[in-house]
Amino acid sequence: MKIDERDKKFLLEHIKDSQAMLDANDISGLLDALDDFMTTDGYAPPDYHELNDIGRQAEQILDRIYYNN
Repeated sequence: MKIDERDKKFLLEHIKDSQAMLDANDISGLLDALDDFMTTDGYAPPDYHELNDIGRQAEQILDRIYYNN
């Protein structure tokens, strides 16, 4: 799996069981977990229609994992 160390650090800090997914090269699992994270923590009030800063960061990581693997 091709993944940047900065992205890996984010995953380990914010995505539950990310180490196990990284160890297993579970790209689909990581992408699903990032999507779930964005859904629960990645949108800004008041209407929750736009990504907040952490949501944009997660989206960029999701894109890099998807396109690089």
